[in-house]
Amino acid sequence: MKALNSLCFLGLTLFFASCGRSAVGLGGPPDSLTSIQVNSTDLARTQQVTRQVFAGEGFQEIDSSASTISFAKQGDRAARLAWGGWGDEVMIKPEVSIRRAGSGIRLDCDLSIATVSEAFGETSRRKPWRAGRSAYHGVLKEIKKRVEGR
Repeated sequence: MKALNSLCFLGLTLFFASCGRSAVGLGGPPDSLTSIQVNSTDLARTQQVTRQVFAGEGFQEIDSSASTISFAKQGDRAARLAWGGWGDEVMIKPEVSIRRAGSGIRLDCDLSIATVSEAFGETSRRKPWRAGRSAYHGVLKEIKKRVEGR
């Protein structure tokens, strides 16, 4: 009976973690969790729109380079249940690579989940396995739509 309860809890946790816009994972090519091709050659505009769209989703920019922007936000209850512990907070940390590819720009999004403890700070970081792919792919689609002016 105990094993059945544990299995049910795990199933519910994964279900809630992958629901709606609070999803924490992605899926896509093996080297990134999700990606999209943008029909534009304007890297600066693409970076600007990427920052705006992720900010609109509640993320803060934490780092950037010429080709990568990293974001973070505190996970909600579903994320804490799926990736943290009873008392630990989790930080959702997407990283977007923006680079020229062919006649356009390719956006690749990777993601990590960090467990944060008040006593020890960031204690672990891992990549989720494809839970909630559509939520982050939807964010990249919004960036594409805005950059292409549609």
